Amino acid sequence: MTFTIYISDTSPELADVRAVLLQQIAQMGMTADWLMDEERARPDLVDTVRRKIGSADAFISLVTYVHGWTPPDMGTKSLVETECDLALESMKRTAILMPETKSEIDTTLRMWALDQTDVEREHQQAFWSKLQARGATITYT
Repeated sequence: MTFTIYISDTSPELADVRAVLLQQIAQMGMTADWLMDEERARPDLVDTVRRKIGSADAFISLVTYVHGWTPPDMGTKSLVETECDLALESMKRTAILMPETKSEIDTTLRMWALDQTDVEREHQQAFWSKLQARGATITYT
């Protein structure tokens, strides 16, 4: 049986990183799964994400300073935050990657997030704080 890794939603600034991640997973003989574009419009979005994460062997998320896409009827919670919450609740092997403070990538990602509204920035910071308080993050440079 193939080892499957669920990859959470990534913001557009990480498209290149996501491509490398998917390539690395495939090269190791594993399978990647994620929420497809057509699944985002389904009324059972959260159940679909829960099912996909539940059937995966592990979970990876790349979290930045940009507040991600927020599904309708989800309040202020982004899809990434929903995915991370479900993965942590399911006790999956989880890697939630966040940039190391003051690293080169951290500076770049902060610059890309400047166009956000204050509200989006506040919501994303609350999400970061929640993940860090849970001890659920791994930093990268």
